[in-house]
Amino acid sequence: MSPIEYFYYIKPNAIQGKLNYYIKTLNNKSSIGVEYVQRRSKRAFFIQTISYLSNNNEFLMKYNYAKREDDFKRKSNIYTTKIKLIHNFLTRPYIFKDYFLFDPKNRLSLIFSHRNINNYFDEVAINTNEKNNSVNEIVMNLPEHDSTFNIKLLYEKNILKKEEKSENNTLTKISTEIINSLNTLYSKNKIFLRKLFNINPMIQAQFNLETAFLFNINNFYHNIRHKFQKDKYIKPKNDDYKIHEKLYAYNFKGILNPSKKLQFLGTNKIMHSYMLGNNFYTLFNNKIIFKKMPIFNIFEMEKDGFEISPYAHFNSLITIDKFNFNKIPRSIQDIRNVIDDKDNNIIRMTAGVGVNIISKLFSFEIIYTPYVKKNITDIHSKFTVKFGID
Repeated sequence: MSPIEYFYYIKPNAIQGKLNYYIKTLNNKSSIGVEYVQRRSKRAFFIQTISYLSNNNEFLMKYNYAKREDDFKRKSNIYTTKIKLIHNFLTRPYIFKDYFLFDPKNRLSLIFSHRNINNYFDEVAINTNEKNNSVNEIVMNLPEHDSTFNIKLLYEKNILKKEEKSENNTLTKISTEIINSLNTLYSKNKIFLRKLFNINPMIQAQFNLETAFLFNINNFYHNIRHKFQKDKYIKPKNDDYKIHEKLYAYNFKGILNPSKKLQFLGTNKIMHSYMLGNNFYTLFNNKIIFKKMPIFNIFEMEKDGFEISPYAHFNSLITIDKFNFNKIPRSIQDIRNVIDDKDNNIIRMTAGVGVNIISKLFSFEIIYTPYVKKNITDIHSKFTVKFGID
């Protein structure tokens, strides 16, 4: 069995278990496992094989099946086949692979993958008459099926150091991915930085920066071609991203699924909201963790196997969206666009307190967020429980 200590340092908001079979003569490891990611209520099953070509190079093949909930009433099934070429800048140990304390990650990966995506709605949320069934594809701009070919370049650096009875963790993830979907050709670019360190024996700080943006390669090529050929400009057919191609910030404390939303009245006479996603977002999560407070800090990792620490959190989120509301059909009477001038703020802010329960095998947070600066259609989530440390 793979060591799963401190897995939440490697992949926030997730828990994973897997079994391995190692063939020494071939220097190959085959694995089968399951994973749960809280961000999208994602449940996944995977099979993979890794060939260790040398002390620093690896070749991975993986098949993954996942079910996830992308929104309140929007779900998807994803089938992924992946090939990954990995170069490690640090030589990995022979025995303690995947044991985070002895196997820090500093690597560059080139990933080729194919995805089949099936999207669907909870039918309770929409009208069932023929006229309003167009909500699925026209208003929500969501295809029932998508097939994508992806090329991704990923750099990861993740180091955990034990000092003064506390963890000192640095995580860096930088990626650029070219995606050829049935809709268009575009790139998805992401940066995630996390620093967890001790200010003094009593206070620990954690700073997270997460930013992402989309770039439509198809539109860029179309515009450049028009500029040099100087012909009559014809707007490309697929000039917008589909809903499932957009960016979403699922781990913003205090607001549930922050994004512009479309609302409409369902058959049950209840107003339903759907996220429209973003082309760009930047998220800052800051935590001040108190390590020496009465009642809370009576347990120690070395002695009891877990610890409980209260903290204060401060967060901000910047989003930019280019959704064209003029494309929403005016003939559908049950569709009500509630986005107005008061709901066009690109900056959201929240603050509150929480309690972090952490052990080698798992970590989760109980969060209270009384202060929130949000848009009208955003949903304020005062009390939440989250896996991981972010």
